[in-house]
Amino acid sequence: MTGDAAWEGLPAPLVDLRHVTVRRGAHVALHDVSLTIPGGEHVAILGPNGSGKSTLIKTICQECYPLPEEGSSVAVFGRQRWNAAELRKLLGIVAQDAGVSSRPITGREAVLSGFFSSVGLWPHHRVTAAMQERTAELLEWLEVAHLGERRIAEMSSGEVRRILIARALVHDPRACASWRTRALLLFW
Repeated sequence: MTGDAAWEGLPAPLVDLRHVTVRRGAHVALHDVSLTIPGGEHVAILGPNGSGKSTLIKTICQECYPLPEEGSSVAVFGRQRWNAAELRKLLGIVAQDAGVSSRPITGREAVLSGFFSSVGLWPHHRVTAAMQERTAELLEWLEVAHLGERRIAEMSSGEVRRILIARALVHDPRACASWRTRALLLFW
């Protein structure tokens, strides 16, 4: 849904990791990783479970941080420091299930929760008409409008995946990432 205009004014490269090492507990999940992805690229990273694909995405999204070593840096859209909420609006992340399958919510509620970076809607969330309209547009575009009122728990894994893609796109991100068991796909 984003075209060439989405890149106007954005610095390149979109992701620039240099000598990044990330520990998760006692385990080194990424060791001395350097990766540069210029704007407009589509990248697939393949590997077995435990090879660091999820940690890579969490490092890009600033959910995991590299060890502070000389020469190590992470830049996303040309910046090393971000307000995480601001960055998440630019990155559409399609997680394994985003925790939505454990809550009794509908497809529409799952998509709307993307506006709040939450799992489901809560009483303090104020859903606007524009949010409702964007949700309907995305469900229609992904050909899952019929799933809007169906509970996530009653959907197939493919149907849930489409709902999660819609959720990731609510802010019209500049890049999107989706990962599965053995593959990480980055759509820039």
